[in-house]
Amino acid sequence: MQLFVDTVGIEEHYEKKLQQLFPSINCTVRKKADFIYPIVSAGSIGAKVTRDRRMEHWEHPPGELMWEGETGSGYPGDPITKKWLQENTQEFWGPPSCTRFSWRPVKDIVAEQCVEVDYGVPDEDDEEAMEARKATGGGIAQFFAGSAANRASKRVRGSYFSERNMSPCDDF
Repeated sequence: MQLFVDTVGIEEHYEKKLQQLFPSINCTVRKKADFIYPIVSAGSIGAKVTRDRRMEHWEHPPGELMWEGETGSGYPGDPITKKWLQENTQEFWGPPSCTRFSWRPVKDIVAEQCVEVDYGVPDEDDEEAMEARKATGGGIAQFFAGSAANRASKRVRGSYFSERNMSPCDDF
């Protein structure tokens, strides 16, 4: 069995982590995997179609700030999407919960428009900081995280996942 994944950071870190989680599966993590492996392209298309349908019928969770205006395609390079993000990002609450916070344009908007909070966790793209974090035991976030078993039993999934009865899968 094989698993192909588009990277969300340093390829080697995620490949090693996935290989540890799924020892019986050959895990491959590559930048631009959706261009290299047709199965990743297919999965990407399926995910985008699903996301687009969900966004068309988005219902704001109780207590979430409402947003207004045309959202654009949702892609980080889309000027309409960028404008929407800038107009719907709150100083203290940040962008709406449907936002993909890992995208550079979102990080830039948050840095420009939101109050800065330091959680003691380095940016995954900063290899030097990630290595220092490992060497010191992971920083304050790791201190409060507890054991993996503890985290899994206490984890509260977001409403998107819980409403669909989705849960983490580590066995195929």
